[in-house]
Amino acid sequence: MLLKIALSARRPKKSECDSEDDASTDSEAKSPKIAHSDPSLNGRPIFNGRKTDKCGVVLFGTEGMSPFNTLWTDNIINKQTDGYEHVIEYIPIAQPNAGTLGKLAALEPSTIAGDPIDALIVGIESQDRFLGNKKTWTRKIVLLTDGENPIEVEDWETTVKKMNDLNIGLTVVGVDFDDDNLPFHEEDKSNIKRENEVFYHTFTSKLNAGVVGNCDFALQEISRPDIKQARDEEAIEIMVKTSKCTALSRPKGWKRFARRKRTREDETQDKMDEDEDTVTFAQLRMRTEYYLEDKNDESAAHADDADDDDVDEEEREKAKAEALKRLVKVEKEELVRGYKYGASFAPAPEGNFPRLKTRKGIDICGFFNRKNFRRELAMGEVYYVWADPNSPMQQAALSSIVQAMYEKGVMAIARWVGRDEADPKMGVLQPSVFDEVDCFLWVQMPFADDVRNFPFASLETLINKKGEVVQEHPYLPTEEQMAAMEQFVDAMDLSEAGEKDEEGNREAWFDTRLSYNPAIHRTKQALFHGAIVQDLNRQPLPPPHPELLKYLEPPRRVLKRAREATEECQKTFNVREVPKKVTRGPGVPVPPNHSGSITDSEAQKAFVQI
Repeated sequence: MLLKIALSARRPKKSECDSEDDASTDSEAKSPKIAHSDPSLNGRPIFNGRKTDKCGVVLFGTEGMSPFNTLWTDNIINKQTDGYEHVIEYIPIAQPNAGTLGKLAALEPSTIAGDPIDALIVGIESQDRFLGNKKTWTRKIVLLTDGENPIEVEDWETTVKKMNDLNIGLTVVGVDFDDDNLPFHEEDKSNIKRENEVFYHTFTSKLNAGVVGNCDFALQEISRPDIKQARDEEAIEIMVKTSKCTALSRPKGWKRFARRKRTREDETQDKMDEDEDTVTFAQLRMRTEYYLEDKNDESAAHADDADDDDVDEEEREKAKAEALKRLVKVEKEELVRGYKYGASFAPAPEGNFPRLKTRKGIDICGFFNRKNFRRELAMGEVYYVWADPNSPMQQAALSSIVQAMYEKGVMAIARWVGRDEADPKMGVLQPSVFDEVDCFLWVQMPFADDVRNFPFASLETLINKKGEVVQEHPYLPTEEQMAAMEQFVDAMDLSEAGEKDEEGNREAWFDTRLSYNPAIHRTKQALFHGAIVQDLNRQPLPPPHPELLKYLEPPRRVLKRAREATEECQKTFNVREVPKKVTRGPGVPVPPNHSGSITDSEAQKAFVQI
């Protein structure tokens, strides 16, 4: 495996046309590939499936397009005051799905010119009516145009003021617009397009949130992840090997067996061996079959109705049996792999979607102080990362890095790829200096998607309904309770509760090297005992080895030492034993003025009455 250390890195430029996920978006466009050209519909809102992601589509320059036979003009303003010709609300504002992309893909370019400002005003009005007074929503409009349509520029300042009042952001995505970031400058540009492009820049400059960008540049940026990448000429490479430092061990899994069906040969063999009382078992194996449910079949509806409580058990089983008979069996070769995409399903190509073009190796992205390492976020197993034992130069190079990191007290953030085109993992490398070798310890760390944050209320600050801080409350510990608990924790300290060493000093009680998994070794003991014993009822499983129970109970020495602290905590916190609840059967009366629990004698009487 290759260990790569970046010496410097360039941060990629973030596109100004990048659309936001949490946005209520209307977009107006005239393009044959609008489904792939609209940055607001790059798939993230559909993939997330959030109900707060909504969008709509307004078209201008429409002339009645197949296959939907759309009218030339169909918008809310035209229905009330006329005007705003050749502008339609193609897709109403709603949560996008795969059908949204299908409608956009069906669009074709028209030959009729339309006013983009008219479409912008229709989009503003549609968005304002849909959201109403919901001021917490992020409002955004994406205008996709080729810039060749004539624009009515009168009173455009009024439109700007309206958008600023509603806090609407505007992104103008122009086809073949001049952009210094690509760089791109169109030659032989028409006069109307040049004037329109200047107008768009003027229009967006007056907005609180407005930007003009090139369509090709927007397509590149919305599909590119924003990550750091190091150039090969600014990195050093070291050949390393990895091996497990820790590995999760599980007890041996149990198998399911059933009595084998007897055949004529077995019966003949039993007659020959009448003295041997043996039973033949066979291991059960899982088999998967696929069936397609016919939603138009009435039996399926009857099966759903049979789940009601009013239906008899016999009728329910009969209805389910009839439904099972009408299921259509599907062979495995006929199945198509796919993923759930919002409310619909997206089939995957043969062999699944192409994977990331990754290269096997470990890339060090940067360093951070060891004290900032959050140990609770470490996940997975720990690996040794050490230099190639056959290359002294590689060993010296890795050792120098380990020594430098150890002296500086830093750890490294590393990107791990186990094999070519495998999904990358992010983790940390900790320098480890042993007597005869220097190496790294690598452990995987979570991505942002893997972390779950649960907010908890404060244990020290309590606020009442009036917003005042409460100083005394049963939920707030007193000084006496704090002192009692502190004394109890000190008394239960296990750091010096073990056996004495050669110098007479007590060692720590718990040692990881001597702590064995009871489940694994108890299973081994049970398997060995069951293999040599014929009757487990007469010869039950013996008790476990004392080493397995060594750390399951606190040491007696510590319990004796903490007896006074324990009694003090019981007295201070008023700790009482909760009585056991005994389930009462039907017909057992509850004594009057009873506390809700019954004693053993009452439970015995109740059992007798039952």
